[in-house]
Amino acid sequence: MTVKVLISSNADNLESALREEELAGKGTVTVEAEYGDRVVRGSCGTMAHHGPRGGVGSKCPCLYVAGDLGLVRPDYGETVVGISHIDLDTIGGLWAVFEAAGAFPHPKPDKPSAWPFWRAAAFVDLNGPHRADRTKETYLQLAAYWAFGRENRVYPPRDGGVKDVTVDVVEHLHALHEILTPGADRHDERMRAGANLIDAEAELETKSFRSAFRQKGGAPIVLFRESDRFVNHLYRHGDEVAAAVVGYNTDTGEVTVSFEAGDKSPISARRFVQLLYGPEAGGHHGIAGSPRGGVIARDTLASVQHLLGDILSVTATGKCICGRCLS
Repeated sequence: MTVKVLISSNADNLESALREEELAGKGTVTVEAEYGDRVVRGSCGTMAHHGPRGGVGSKCPCLYVAGDLGLVRPDYGETVVGISHIDLDTIGGLWAVFEAAGAFPHPKPDKPSAWPFWRAAAFVDLNGPHRADRTKETYLQLAAYWAFGRENRVYPPRDGGVKDVTVDVVEHLHALHEILTPGADRHDERMRAGANLIDAEAELETKSFRSAFRQKGGAPIVLFRESDRFVNHLYRHGDEVAAAVVGYNTDTGEVTVSFEAGDKSPISARRFVQLLYGPEAGGHHGIAGSPRGGVIARDTLASVQHLLGDILSVTATGKCICGRCLS
């Protein structure tokens, strides 16, 4: 059985494309095809865990294995997968789909043998890279994938169209297999790239920093950062640790809001971005972003930083109505 992967930043367009594939006799699966509170479903399986899902499931896609979904049926010559973006969690879910379909780019993928890595990937997806245990080998493996992903980015069309990214996904799966398989042709090279990425974090922290919102001369509450790389794990600036980061991606124009406390934050990042950008914004309690494919004006972000700082400041006193409604 073959697998095809389609990506789109527009839920309606992706759903239409998948329904057409189903009419052509193909099975469909979706992996993180989530747009705010809306999720696009597949006929064979749906992997979704952002926000309230009402029975769709809350397990991270990267924790699925081939036997979890009814992906392989003799009457389907091809499985078509719909996604909204590519990150490690998405790729982990796609690994299960490709393995179930017998289409993985290596003969013995054996995902369960790397379970410590996938558990670490799920933890990072929910809690942020800053809370990962950097003393374990899994952190170097994560960094190795992040290094690959930085050099091999995949974005949906800006106009909301649907694009076939099967070749790109296979390249990501191939790189992950090399990272997780000592002795593979490029294993050592991939791991060195991960080590170099970790070493470069200090430079990224300095270059991405733009400002720190402080309440009455106290500790920094919200940092504003911008870069073409992910920066929402960088809560430390100098000797201080902020409660939140507002990150601006200079490549996509998208905004990410995250809290150092992760899912223990008194405020929901998902509800905060939806307050600002509408129901198509979304994510998790501890980290969330503006609508996929949407470009946010950079000059609006100072006010976002200050609003979030004000809410966090008064929430800490236990007197904030806004803080309670965003919890």
